[in-house]
Amino acid sequence: IVRVSWLQLVDGRERDAAADLLAALVAGEARDAEARFHLVDSDGAAVVHSLRFVDQHDDPLVAGIIVSASDVTDLAAVEDKLRRQNELLTYEATHDHVTGLVNRAEFRRLVDLALARRDADVTVLFCDLDGFKRVNDRFGHDTGDRVLREIARRLREAVRRGDVAARWGGDEFTVLCEGAVDADEVAAVRARLRAAIGAPLAIDGTEVEIGVSLGVARHAPGDGPADGDGSGGRGAPVVDADALVDRADRAMYADKHRHT
Repeated sequence: IVRVSWLQLVDGRERDAAADLLAALVAGEARDAEARFHLVDSDGAAVVHSLRFVDQHDDPLVAGIIVSASDVTDLAAVEDKLRRQNELLTYEATHDHVTGLVNRAEFRRLVDLALARRDADVTVLFCDLDGFKRVNDRFGHDTGDRVLREIARRLREAVRRGDVAARWGGDEFTVLCEGAVDADEVAAVRARLRAAIGAPLAIDGTEVEIGVSLGVARHAPGDGPADGDGSGGRGAPVVDADALVDRADRAMYADKHRHT
């Protein structure tokens, strides 16, 4: 009979964690425990097992720790499948299926979370594409979706690290910026967005340009948000995502009128 420690059966990548658990039981930090580890079978395959550890040092007939193992490979596979399905459902519920950006509902939730933080300093930019309808009508909706995906890619690259870009709907996009964003930084973000979105697009051998109208609204600690144009003026206090996005939306329309 060849005797080996059960630790030698544990997959090498998990052996340290198993040893730490056993050490805690030996030290009396716990009377029992349960965990999953991959045990290597006689063929060298790592099989998922549920291990139950029971401290029986007080029993003179045992005077040790009993370890029992159950093969839960099938159960683990089912659980993994359900986990992946739940992750996919969560992603689909929070992201736009065309661009991969977060969707309107998730953006509103993130803005409300940001506003709820102590000393919240939250800026929202509202972007409306100029000329997209003409492109969509001329080249078709499939091409229009390709354009939206390209715009979304450019949007991600133009915003700051940590900012959240979203597709609000149709050809409208929003950006959430947290932390102090002064007028100069807002102007820099706006300039990057205009340059990125306004760069020419090649569609089926034809070069087209799409512009963007931009509006900004800010909620800063202790006072009202800056004016929608980011100039630093005062407005009514903002208390939720809808109000802040609405201000940015109205500022966007003001920007659109200035350029038409």
